[in-house]
Amino acid sequence: MLASKPEMAFVNLQLPGMPGAEAVAWAQARGVHPFTVLMSGTALPKWIEVSTELQAYEFLTKSFDPLHVRDILRARMRMSAPMRLLLAESSYTKPH
Repeated sequence: MLASKPEMAFVNLQLPGMPGAEAVAWAQARGVHPFTVLMSGTALPKWIEVSTELQAYEFLTKSFDPLHVRDILRARMRMSAPMRLLLAESSYTKPH
């Protein structure tokens, strides 16, 4: 992750040598923050909690539907595209 600095990473929590969550946390501590999807063969409550702590976009249980992955990729593309935005808000803000 440090060498390639990916924009997006699908990371298995059960990697040989270093757990996937630890690898993501290690990279984040060094300034690498890809759009992350964590995955595992089972969805243990602790792993879902860890994915939230690491600010992963989603936690996938393998084997997952390719259409779901396609939808994640589309969501990422949409989130990274500039957009015009209008904010109409009526609350009073005190001047500084």
